[in-house]
Amino acid sequence: MFESGGNPKGIMTIVAPDDGDYLQSHVRGLKKNLSNSESPSVGPSVGCSQEVSLTPQRKESSAKRLQAVTDQGFHPAAVPDSITELPFRKFASPIAALPVFPQFTQIKAGIHYELALQRARRVVRERQEEESARREAECQAAEQGEWRGQEEDPVFLAGPSGPTHVEKLFDALDRNTLVTQVLIGNNVISATGARRVPRFIAEHPDRFETWYLAGNHLCPPGFKLLVDAMVKSPRITNIWLKQNPLTPDSVDNIVRLITQTPNLRTLDLQNTELGDEGVDVPLRHFYLSANGVGQKAAAGIAAYLAHPACKLESLYIAANPIGDAGAVPLADALKSNSSLLRFNMSSTGLTSTGASALCTPLGTHPRIMSVELGVANTTKPFGQRYNHIDDRAIPHLIALIQHPPMRHLDLGRTALSAASLEAIMAAVAASNLCEFQAHRRRKHNHVKRPSLLPLRCALEANVKRFFPEEESYESFSEGLGARFLYSSEDLRLTDSTSARRTTAI
Repeated sequence: MFESGGNPKGIMTIVAPDDGDYLQSHVRGLKKNLSNSESPSVGPSVGCSQEVSLTPQRKESSAKRLQAVTDQGFHPAAVPDSITELPFRKFASPIAALPVFPQFTQIKAGIHYELALQRARRVVRERQEEESARREAECQAAEQGEWRGQEEDPVFLAGPSGPTHVEKLFDALDRNTLVTQVLIGNNVISATGARRVPRFIAEHPDRFETWYLAGNHLCPPGFKLLVDAMVKSPRITNIWLKQNPLTPDSVDNIVRLITQTPNLRTLDLQNTELGDEGVDVPLRHFYLSANGVGQKAAAGIAAYLAHPACKLESLYIAANPIGDAGAVPLADALKSNSSLLRFNMSSTGLTSTGASALCTPLGTHPRIMSVELGVANTTKPFGQRYNHIDDRAIPHLIALIQHPPMRHLDLGRTALSAASLEAIMAAVAASNLCEFQAHRRRKHNHVKRPSLLPLRCALEANVKRFFPEEESYESFSEGLGARFLYSSEDLRLTDSTSARRTTAI
């Protein structure tokens, strides 16, 4: 650390770290150098092409340059690039530091000399890096051209793939008839992309089936342009819009997208800031996790689930402030629903009361095969509450486990007692489940853990029975077999590193 306040001579003071080890190590190192420098010069060292024994002229020049830099507080404008030519202490005669720090002893002056030189070199290096970045940005701007959306939709544009590249991308795709899935998530296409993509869809309405547009800073005005084009396409079946700031201002356009897109099967709206405005949509796979969906929106979802025309197969509403109060209308709606296959309410603040209310109709549902009441990855980042399921829910959980269509159940971290967890595992071993996750939140060393072998054998047997094409339980659990239990097969159309990472929300 360098301090310069109150010194009439402008001499910099260097303060070593509090523990003193740093200063002592420098003193020891310098003493070693001094002991090895009895002769007038030292042999050349690797990495230093300078003369080690400075001539009087070079010594004086070096001292003046470093003294000028320290006097001006290492201001970038005062540090010349030539400062990097000065030798470090280990390559220079210790006497070279004395003109710069005459108030110190030879050893201490050497330490101050090296620290000052390190700081000066760092200033030069940072200046060169800034200049290099500036030149690179100028070249990139010349290649991309001005981003026309910046004034109406300002975003940070740093990075190799600027927003105007989306125009070049779709210009190149104009004559390509082989590509049917567009995966351009996390590219910040924003207003520029929100104009170019609709134009492409309007020109080629029969071209693309899947649009993965997650994390592209699509705002309500741009989203409206997308919807205007997408509702006229007979080919589009899957649209992924997670992590775009659509906000409640887009609700009307979302309803229009869902009700007017002829063959839409999957719509992903996770983390799009929709809020608690209520949702009433005819769809097969609906991703609404991490959206601030509360009791009001839960009531809207429930109304649609109970509608005779409902065809919804997958509903993901994890990491939302729904709670037991929001679970009640959903449970009532599930009593009359016959389409649902997958249901995810992880990290929605449920207690055993809400979990039991949901498990009761799900335990008699004609099609349900996957239920998730565990922990969502986005619980902490979005300030949501974990589910708290204890022994009171045991009868309802066992009824759900024993329900013949069930293949996957995730309870995550529970507050179950050891005896209750053992009862759950016994029920799983006698069920049709192929995937099961649950463990106790509190562990006691004096409680003997039940054997997992019977449970594993039962799950393996069920995989062989229901998925005979799988080579082993491991290939099922780690492959598409288990994945398609809790996700629709449309997810495969977005299978990329970026898509897999953001889908985990």
